Amino acid sequence: MNNKKGFTLVEIAIVIAIIGLLTLAVLPRIADIFGSSVNRRMKIQENEVKDAALIYLDDHCRNPYGNKRCTLTRNSDYTYTGRVLVSDIIEDELIDEISIQGATCSGYVDFVNDEASSVCLRCDDAYESDSCEDV
Repeated sequence: MNNKKGFTLVEIAIVIAIIGLLTLAVLPRIADIFGSSVNRRMKIQENEVKDAALIYLDDHCRNPYGNKRCTLTRNSDYTYTGRVLVSDIIEDELIDEISIQGATCSGYVDFVNDEASSVCLRCDDAYESDSCEDV
């Protein structure tokens, strides 16, 4: 009668090899998921910056109050064109400081006739918006 207890060395090696192959197959997918979640998070952040810039436009240009001064150019049709820096929006406490993976972000929102035409966020090497210009 053969009373075999436990696993042989070959069986353990096969199980370890299978686990290793599964890990190799799954690891790139996990990295892709993490990378795409960072991009989704930053796209949401860009929308929040855009909304805050519109409030900044109202507070500083359309209906200025206190010592708020407009840095945008007023057009003949009473719309505004120019660039609002993210640092100015943060300074006005319309949004909190933006950072990702330890990198602090900076950027701007371009306005054309009161419309936010583009939003640029730069976070060192961690992220950069598609609409950023080389300045």
